[in-house]
Amino acid sequence: MASVPLRAPVRVSFDAPLPEAFTDPSLSLDCSLETQNTLSDALEIKHFISEFSTLPKLRSCGTVYLKQHHKWNRCDHALCPSCSRQRANGRAAILHDLSADYAEIMTLTLSLASTPAAPLVDLWDDLDALRSRWVGSHWLRSQIDGWRWSMELTRTVNGWHPHLVFVLFSRNTLSPADYDRLQTDSASRWATMATQLGHYAEADVQILAKVTRTSGRALRYATKGMIASPEHSVTPGSIVRRAATGDADAADLWAEIEAASVGRRFQGTGGTLRKARS
Repeated sequence: MASVPLRAPVRVSFDAPLPEAFTDPSLSLDCSLETQNTLSDALEIKHFISEFSTLPKLRSCGTVYLKQHHKWNRCDHALCPSCSRQRANGRAAILHDLSADYAEIMTLTLSLASTPAAPLVDLWDDLDALRSRWVGSHWLRSQIDGWRWSMELTRTVNGWHPHLVFVLFSRNTLSPADYDRLQTDSASRWATMATQLGHYAEADVQILAKVTRTSGRALRYATKGMIASPEHSVTPGSIVRRAATGDADAADLWAEIEAASVGRRFQGTGGTLRKARS
């Protein structure tokens, strides 16, 4: 199929309001997690990726994410605006099925302090090193039966903010005191490990939360991955949308994301969930 040339990128303020198609729920196909693409949005992003991506898997992908389209020639890359959402739906469904075997389900968000102007590749390296130590710790295995982690990325006024979202499963029912202790210990141990590696993490911003009545929705949110675009967040998903409309600043950010992503792991499992892959 012949490529469709994009209009020349123009410099647009990245602080400008999002276009109506990004924010109007009436134009959305699935608003459970984010504003989704209309068909024209999805095709515009596909054309941008085909023309400008440096990642061969993204350029070769044949999917467009719409509910009535399932899969063909899927690349399954975590940065693919089409495949990443399909994989996120699959992961959430698997975790929801497994949840019946556990007494407690929790989410845990872990991050390092943002460093203005720091290159994304360096911040990602730091988080990867800390994550490897965290999931390999005896303490985590002694507290939690199984877990799945996912990499997420946002862009704030302080620069890039890569962070991890864990879904934690325990077969033991936690008392309020047990839960408070797990919250405190998780945050303090993460901050201590960061210090040992020469980084800084604030203990009071590492968030543990119980998943209660709305487990399906919470699991979908916790496994949404890199491309999802929740309201009020600037993520790779919202960045590539703006890049596809001709925003050259967004295109530069997307290029930095692609370059920093090479050779990375975007998600993983551990403990009793080690084989629960999708």
